[in-house]
Amino acid sequence: AETVLVAVDETWEGSDTSETLVAPARPHRHIRVRCAVGLTVVAAVVCAVVVTTTAAQNGALLPRVLFKEQLDIEASPGALCNDGSPGAYYFARADPAALAPGEAPSARWLIYLHGGFQCWDNASCACRVATSPELISSEGWPTTALATGVLQQLRGWNVVTVGYCSSDSWIGDGRRAAGLVFNGRRILEATLDQLSARHGFTAATRVLIGGCSAGGRGALYNLDHACERVRLFARKATGGAERAPPRCEGLVDAGWWSEGEPTAAQRAQGVPSLEEVAEAAVACYGPAAAPRELPLAFGKPTAVARSPSDSVCGECSALAANPSHCLLGPTCAQHTRTHYFLAQSQYDSFAGGFALGTAPPHGAGTLGRAPAGWEDGSVLAERAREQRVAYSGEWRQAWAAAQRSGEGLSGVFATTCYSHCLSTSGAWFRATAGGRTAADVFESWLDSGSELAIDDCSDGIAGGLECSRNCPYQPIDQPCACDVRTSPASTKEAEKQCGDGSCCASTLGAGR
Repeated sequence: AETVLVAVDETWEGSDTSETLVAPARPHRHIRVRCAVGLTVVAAVVCAVVVTTTAAQNGALLPRVLFKEQLDIEASPGALCNDGSPGAYYFARADPAALAPGEAPSARWLIYLHGGFQCWDNASCACRVATSPELISSEGWPTTALATGVLQQLRGWNVVTVGYCSSDSWIGDGRRAAGLVFNGRRILEATLDQLSARHGFTAATRVLIGGCSAGGRGALYNLDHACERVRLFARKATGGAERAPPRCEGLVDAGWWSEGEPTAAQRAQGVPSLEEVAEAAVACYGPAAAPRELPLAFGKPTAVARSPSDSVCGECSALAANPSHCLLGPTCAQHTRTHYFLAQSQYDSFAGGFALGTAPPHGAGTLGRAPAGWEDGSVLAERAREQRVAYSGEWRQAWAAAQRSGEGLSGVFATTCYSHCLSTSGAWFRATAGGRTAADVFESWLDSGSELAIDDCSDGIAGGLECSRNCPYQPIDQPCACDVRTSPASTKEAEKQCGDGSCCASTLGAGR
């Protein structure tokens, strides 16, 4: 057994464990990961991996081994986890055998951000500290990691996975709140800086900024900013000499948030909507709002753009009166100029679990009839349908807008699986939309720059859910469940730790 970082779990029919299959189309080698099902698995934490092989490899895609590098805090003083420990990333160079003829080893790069939700107020941050120490600190992170899914698909690319320990969906820029420091954006910036100083990143000709879950959202939120930084490195490296700027794009896996009301049962347990989480997060550690009274220019109101380091989703948060709207997919898409590829299920199990508090039974969509509690017209079925319709409509609209403008969301892969995050597991090579796997659609998008693969199925659970082929089943029943959330004593204790008076609001929606 070997300890590695794993980004997502999958439970397949007939299995009582979670597992990630590497190169599932070729049975000669696989890696089987077993760990407890839950948010911490999806959050890319440490699990045990058992590697089994046979003598015949037959050209199977093998997992890539990445090696940990700690960020240089002297060079980047702000690149700190919530607890003040240094941020870190994992790095593997491109496979020389997978390079194009005449291609330099430093030409192509994937910068991949890990996920793990976030905290947004005193109680949720106290909960995170108590239950998920690996998500607030780099202490104890292993020295190596195994890369699967898209990270093994891109063998001709240098691959960097950035550990998540800032609890802020990668938007934090040094603000302190709830007894923690939030530095997600600074960790990303420091990673790009260090790769440039040590590993030839300035010679890049093509770069992908990607991630899964909170990492996917972080990639989307920072995409324009990160790509401008990549181009700046290239200009500085040439000393003013003529050179084509590197092509920089995004890979967003399960990183699109939409508005949606939790069920009454979830509300009774104190579960907020994702829109409310975004609002509280921005108030806690996100970018400040733009001035409500803007100066006049040529007789028309004009926004004053802030420093690029202050902006989320292109210019969105620098211009918005309410920057929290920028954390929702539809608004962010309107302001993001960089091309990106989105992979997400229309029945995303994180969003579904957050709003519903329960998951449909495995195989519910293929039984021929809806299971008890999920019949057409029921609260659970109706909310699931609303989520699917909203996601599908928003993605089609954003993709169509990108076709007209030449900017933004230019590739979509959307299954009807009950899943969350495909790109870091064997499901990347298995699950289909429009009859093609995510790996196939993504590979085509890399070449063509435009792909749309969205499965259209029945609106009901029966015949709709899991109508895509080879679906993984990844239930996340209570992604924000924590005793601290509903414990006033614990909340007060968390507030006592904020001696500087910069605590987040005690409860969501306070003062409404």
